[in-house]
Amino acid sequence: MLQSIKASIASPWLRYSLFGILIVSFGVWGIGDVLRRLVSPAAELVAEGEGIAIDRQSFARHWQRATATFRAQGLTNEQLLAGPLPRLVLDRMIGQALLHRAAEDLRLSVPPSVLQKTVAEEPTFAGEDGKFASWRFLSFLRQTGLSEQAYLQELQTRLLQTSLLESLSFELSLPDKFLRELLAERREQRELQVLRLPLPSLATVSDPGDGALKSFMQKEQTLFRLPEYRRFAYATLARASETSIDETLVREYYEERKEEFSEEERRSFLQLFFAEEEEARSAEALLESGANLAEVAAKFSVAPLRLEEQAREDLLDEEIANGVFAMAQEGEIVLTKGGLGWYLLRLERVLPMRVPSFEAVRPALTKRLLQERSAQHYAEAVSQAEDMLFAGASLAEIAETLDLTLETTPLIDAEKSQTDGTKAQLLWGQMSEEEERELLTLGFALAAEGELAQAFETEGKDGRTEALLLELRERQESRQASLSEKRAAILAVYRDLTRYEQQRARAESLAEAVRQEGTTEGTTEGTAQEGLKRVAQREGISLSNSTVARNAQDWDADFLASLFQARKGDVLIARGEGGDVVVRLASVRRPAVLSFTAAEVEAFAGRLVAESALPVSSYRQALQRRSKLRIDEEAFAEFQATGLAP
Repeated sequence: MLQSIKASIASPWLRYSLFGILIVSFGVWGIGDVLRRLVSPAAELVAEGEGIAIDRQSFARHWQRATATFRAQGLTNEQLLAGPLPRLVLDRMIGQALLHRAAEDLRLSVPPSVLQKTVAEEPTFAGEDGKFASWRFLSFLRQTGLSEQAYLQELQTRLLQTSLLESLSFELSLPDKFLRELLAERREQRELQVLRLPLPSLATVSDPGDGALKSFMQKEQTLFRLPEYRRFAYATLARASETSIDETLVREYYEERKEEFSEEERRSFLQLFFAEEEEARSAEALLESGANLAEVAAKFSVAPLRLEEQAREDLLDEEIANGVFAMAQEGEIVLTKGGLGWYLLRLERVLPMRVPSFEAVRPALTKRLLQERSAQHYAEAVSQAEDMLFAGASLAEIAETLDLTLETTPLIDAEKSQTDGTKAQLLWGQMSEEEERELLTLGFALAAEGELAQAFETEGKDGRTEALLLELRERQESRQASLSEKRAAILAVYRDLTRYEQQRARAESLAEAVRQEGTTEGTTEGTAQEGLKRVAQREGISLSNSTVARNAQDWDADFLASLFQARKGDVLIARGEGGDVVVRLASVRRPAVLSFTAAEVEAFAGRLVAESALPVSSYRQALQRRSKLRIDEEAFAEFQATGLAP
């Protein structure tokens, strides 16, 4: 697969840019669209969604691995926790989980033979003869701090990502001549002569009287409709903070879950890697006859690899894990077959499982149990409210049963404007603007007065989750405004549109005069420009020159499309910031295709590659929406504040 990619894209920079852009767009993934939750997820999970679960212990292990290099350089854990790295680690785990799930849904897999072939053909691991050298591979693992199994897992993930994202992109291999022609076209410019017409003042448009305004209203009906107004009643169900709890319950919680707080057994061991079974068994025989491991390693030209304090789940190769944890005492040796070959393993040290005392974990357990009880009580209250809602209870009945305060909004439209045109203040406490828009959309979807919306969740005051219950109390439907209600506004719109119509009529007349000046028999470019000056002087308007590129931001898009299809001497009308302008295309400036350097052409090709990655963004968003991802922000914030495993 990778060889076909290399063959189809000649430029190395272009080739790696393409897949670099695609894979990075998944690797470090923003998670702003996290869905709000009605009940707190299970306490042991940092993030979960459909088919995705990232537990606290897994996140803590990833954190330790991700920060090992930084700590080796002298940075403290407190410094690392204060920066963006915790969120980046979690984001990367989420991105990988989403991709893994997508690959499973599509039944994508990487056979072991492909993994082995990819490793064997990797130039980094080649010896002087150009073939795979195990010592280079083991040296690479030591430098990166990865075990062989961890490296193979990452390699499998990268190959799956490439396979998945390759289907969303196209392979780009364009001739140099074509790229230069396309670049020259995109850098074309137009030299314009511009006549700017002043916009007539509002004072020049008089009041036409009620009859004309009524006719204008009939013609422009959509401009003068009054919006629908609604009044809502609402009650807020907040998540209360628990402050105390019986220590007996905390101790029971500890006894039930103390394995969660235990430090699992870890083992340190040495391994020797052999590509061939015969060599591995010969080495095993030497060790059994009394030779030491260093002598055996030297004899077979293999480098011992020391792995420190590995838990069983850290070892991705099950056979190696079984071998390491089957050894009964330090110094014992076992031979086992792994993913890439044969391994001689010697147990160096055993760190047995350690269970912390109740006193050591009591503060953290108390806090967690209080949070869980608070979330449980809140969830029960929300469930009770929704049960009453579905049973047909009114909001007043729900509020009385749950001891909630009932409040009412003024009459507002979907944009939060009141009947007098003023904006209502924030209606629902400390809700964000985005949440408020969602809630208004929900409220304006209610069909009849007295109807209730499903509980709407928000972070609420002090960052605590709240559920808002909304009931439609009053509805005033949209209708056509009468002249008496909106006469001043209707007259203002009439005057504004009328002066623009006057300006457009003058622009069309002026454009025709310019065309006539340029089509007189014997007209040259010089005489056409002189004629343009005469028109400007006669009309008392300004004449200026302007250079316009294809991507100009200060011109209307439709005008730019027409301009770059026009021919020299053509006259067009454009809508500018101050109204209409009349322009004459004086000349076309197109750079020579050979004027671009090789670096410019290659950079342009890179931009084309970036444009080709646009489908990936849509696919990424679709995966994120489908997963319904939820993050335990409280647990994550606790981790960032304390540095302990969430």
